Amino acid sequence: MRTTEFKVHTIYSKDDILQMQKVASQKLRRLSLTATGIVFVLYVAVVLWEASKGEGHASLFSFVSGGVLDVILIVALLCTIVMMVSLPYLQRRKILKAVPGGVLKANYYFYEKTFQYGWGESFTTVAYVNIEEFRNLDNTFFIKANGVAYWVKKSDFQVGTPEAFLEFMRGKVKCKIG
Repeated sequence: MRTTEFKVHTIYSKDDILQMQKVASQKLRRLSLTATGIVFVLYVAVVLWEASKGEGHASLFSFVSGGVLDVILIVALLCTIVMMVSLPYLQRRKILKAVPGGVLKANYYFYEKTFQYGWGESFTTVAYVNIEEFRNLDNTFFIKANGVAYWVKKSDFQVGTPEAFLEFMRGKVKCKIG
C-alpha cells in the first residue's frame, strides 16, 4: 500500500475557479493582447505615415475603401481585447455548468512518485515528471500537468502542511517553481 504524503480535500468557490482560469490562461491572454497591441501600433503608424504623405488612404483591396478596412480592423482588435479579458469568466461558466449541482470538488492524494486527483470513484493519476508548471501563489499551488491545470488550496490540507508540501514538490518537479 502506498503512503499518502499529502492529502487535500477542496470545494472550489466561484472566485477560486475564476482565479484558476486567470492563471491557467495568463500566457495565452498576454500573448494575444501583445499581438493585438502590436497590430494596433502598426496600424496607427501606417495611418500617420499616409497622413504625412497626403496621398489619401491606401487600400489592400481595390474594391474595398480604406475607411471600411479601418472599421473592420478596429472592430477585430476590440473583439480580440474583449474576448481575452472575458475568457476566464466564460471558462468559469463552462466549468460550473459541467459539474453536478454547479459545485466543483476535488480530492488530491500525493504519493512518492505520483499524485491523484478526482472525486468519488473517478480519479486521474499524474506522475511528477509530467508536471509542466508549478506555481506557489499566495493561497494556492497551481500545478499544470499534461495540459490540465490543478488548483491546490493551501487552506484545505488534511494531511501535511503547505510548507512541507512545497519542499516535497521542490524535490519532485523538474520545472522551475514560480
